[in-house]
Amino acid sequence: MKLTGLSFDDIPPLHVPLRFHITAPVFGLLAALFLLWEGPEAWMSRWTTGSLGATHLLTLGFMAMVMIGSLFQLVPVLTGRSIPATKWVAPWVHLGLTCGVIALTVALVRVDPGMFITAIALLGAAFAAFVPALVWRLARIRGGGDSIFAIRLAAASLLVTIGMGVFLAVGRAWPELEIPFRSWTDTHVLWALFGWVPLLVMGVSYQVMPMFHVAPAFDSRLARGIPLTVFLSLVLLAHARSDHLVTPFVTCLCAALLAYAATALRVLENRRRKRADPMISFWRIALASLTLATVTLWLSMATPVRITLLPESGAPLLTGALMIFGFACSMMIGMLQKIVPFLIFLHLQRQALGKPAAMMQIPATNELISDRAALWQLRLHLCACVGILVALAWPTIGRLAALLLALDFGWLLRSLILAAGEYRRRASAIEAEPDPMASGT
Repeated sequence: MKLTGLSFDDIPPLHVPLRFHITAPVFGLLAALFLLWEGPEAWMSRWTTGSLGATHLLTLGFMAMVMIGSLFQLVPVLTGRSIPATKWVAPWVHLGLTCGVIALTVALVRVDPGMFITAIALLGAAFAAFVPALVWRLARIRGGGDSIFAIRLAAASLLVTIGMGVFLAVGRAWPELEIPFRSWTDTHVLWALFGWVPLLVMGVSYQVMPMFHVAPAFDSRLARGIPLTVFLSLVLLAHARSDHLVTPFVTCLCAALLAYAATALRVLENRRRKRADPMISFWRIALASLTLATVTLWLSMATPVRITLLPESGAPLLTGALMIFGFACSMMIGMLQKIVPFLIFLHLQRQALGKPAAMMQIPATNELISDRAALWQLRLHLCACVGILVALAWPTIGRLAALLLALDFGWLLRSLILAAGEYRRRASAIEAEPDPMASGT
């Protein structure tokens, strides 16, 4: 494991990221149960209540929960300085995001203007507490390396995504505004799934691939050029008013994303630690899904080709499924099984400093989430991925796909809860060990 250039002096308490990471799979489970309840109709169009509800449970409830929790941990590691007032901000962000996602899901399902207002207030408060603090910290860092460069662009994309999301929710709360939902939703989705999510993944991958897999560093020119191309392409696409402009801009966006997928795969294949690791398979699934989603996006936006295998919603539904579950969820499910044990190990190690006998209480990371448990997670995730893709073509098996999704997130939740329980047990044992400095005095 390579830790060169990283700082662990100002990291937050373990409960800060862990509350986000353990809550996230609960929302994944809720999305699966929601799809199970809705049945085949949820898989027929992205505009059905089942599809809209499950999408936001996954994107805000699972993905945003994981990403925000990770940023509270990652920013101080990369910069040496924590996000301002982390101990006070994090609980409010977590509470607002949790309640806001539930309110938004209810609002989308019931088409209830009052619940949309509640969701706007709760989610707005959560992001208003988090985003300015994040931007302030990122803005005050000089340099920061390739990871911070990509994370800055991800934060800018998040601001655009939030702004458009609030705008759409306002339109739902006050229908008399007559907002053109479909066109604005397309732009909102584009900035969320092809801006905020992949840009943050890029920034994280520049650190975690070399750190956990002893892989070579990304070429700095590509590590900065690719995210910059993605961001500028989205800006240009947002202002394109004719098909003649959309085609070159979306081609640039897709080329940049494909370049990242190819570069990341090359970095992984050149890693020095060649032992079998389920996380490598999660990365491969994620990058393959990103590649397929990018090709699908290009076919649907830059050419007149239609994917006729799918029902009426066509390519957008496939693209969304590949980006949300195939790319983002695959990467996050895999990474949580690495990051959470590492954080537990790190905090136990810091707690045991000065107590030589207590060092025996510190477990290896693979004792917290074993390779066997990670392998079962991979099998369940692969089954869920296949089930989702098949359900898009044949919605009649939608409930089976939802059940596989529930097993996937349920197993992840189990692993994280067991790891957290082991942390509490070991921390108590370390606390009970006598301090030799105290006894010596």
